[in-house]
Amino acid sequence: MQKLFSVALFAASGLAQEQAPEERKFSHIVKMVHDQISRAGSSWDSKSVSKKLQNYACHCFPDNMRMAGGAGPAQDGIDSLCKKLARCHKCISDDYGISATTAEWDADVGKYRWSADLNGDITCAANNDQYKKDLCECDAAFATAMGAQWNDADWDVTMWANRKNAAFTLDTASTCVGSPGGDAECCGSYPNRQPFQTISHECCADNSVATIGSC
Repeated sequence: MQKLFSVALFAASGLAQEQAPEERKFSHIVKMVHDQISRAGSSWDSKSVSKKLQNYACHCFPDNMRMAGGAGPAQDGIDSLCKKLARCHKCISDDYGISATTAEWDADVGKYRWSADLNGDITCAANNDQYKKDLCECDAAFATAMGAQWNDADWDVTMWANRKNAAFTLDTASTCVGSPGGDAECCGSYPNRQPFQTISHECCADNSVATIGSC
């Protein structure tokens, strides 16, 4: 039986339980990110995080999706972290045999657990199931890295594809385009596990990815 994934909020309320699966997952990531960037001095509230991360650049929750994804090169540091998160989630999907684009991703009645200490360090150690721990590690690494580099001024309004944003200028149709790929496998350990194309690359002994023959 395939394991089912959940990223609903830790100690979620009954209202959160009634949200659609993808909404639960996205709100969980938002809570982690808000915790981390607030510690870095951000003036954004959680609503701003939710609104301004979605549809940002090429990889930050595009097309009103509530999961990282997209294609093409990362456009800035924020987008780079979203791309890495999407790749981490791709390996969760591959390793545990379930698609992140379906409701099954969030359908488990159990929820992964996370907490942050007074220094802001996030831990996923309370999870007994490995798949929950790994998924938590993906999201925690994303939030932690976001907090480490965050500056409100770095968020670029010209790359925010909100329908009400008249300042949006990024040509996503020509910019956010990926190259055709072959079969992919995953390399490394979470939260740094990443997919690679087996036709051109290999997983090295040190868990890095390199072109074939260059490990």
